[in-house]
Formats: sequence, C-alpha cells, structure tokens
Amino acid sequence: MTLTLRHKAQAILREAGWEIPPPPCIWSPRMVRCAGLFVVEKDARGKWHPEIRLSIPLLRRRDWPWPQQVCGMNCHDPLQVQQRILEHELIHYKLCRV
Repeated sequence: MTLTLRHKAQAILREAGWEIPPPPCIWSPRMVRCAGLFVVEKDARGKWHPEIRLSIPLLRRRDWPWPQQVCGMNCHDPLQVQQRILEHELIHYKLCRV
C-alpha cells in the first residue's frame, strides 16, 4: 500500500500522541512564496474547515542542490522536504486546536 501525505500526517499525529484528525492536504499550483500554509476557512454554510496547502512549484523543483535545509534539517530528496514542511504545518494545526 502506498502511503499518501494524509496517511503520513495521521501517523505523525498518532506517534506524537495527538487524538485529533489532521486537516486535508491540498496541492496548490498558485503558492510560490512559501512551501506550505495552514489555513482555516469558512465554507458557504458558515462551517470552518482547516487545511494544509503545499506548493507544487516550490516542492517539485528539480534544480535544487542537495542536501537542502528545511526547518533546520538537511533533506536529501523532495519527499523529505515535503515531510518536513508537513510536520511544520501540523504544528500550526495543533496550536490552533489548543
């Protein structure tokens, strides 16, 4: 079974002992100034929905020199970069829920 980013996010939360479901991850073709973003938006019915947006252009770049430092850690491939950014955004999600 291939693990999706959502499965990885759930595993990160489970290992940290958090009992909250992670927000959905959304790939954004428009985000170019930051790699990830945690947002909480209201839908048409007034219900609030959290989500994590990850930048397609920034995270899919192939011309980076490796290792690349992300969130203070050396990453050796794009998957590690995505994981570090997702972990960072999950911290925002957890802090929002406190």
